[in-house]
Amino acid sequence: MIEHEVLLERYDWLSAQILTKWRNSGAIRYFRGRGGKLVYPLIDIRWAITVELNNSIEGE
Repeated sequence: MIEHEVLLERYDWLSAQILTKWRNSGAIRYFRGRGGKLVYPLIDIRWAITVELNNSIEGE
């Protein structure tokens, strides 16, 4: 699991808007961690990035 803020710091090209798009589409799951902070399963993030890159290569 990775916190929302840590994820955005680690990957400076990733934005809150992209994460929101992925959450709303069901591409990634999210949970409330300690202190009510948003956390994501890292495997979901990796999968969403892979799908996004594949779509951009295919021109979608």
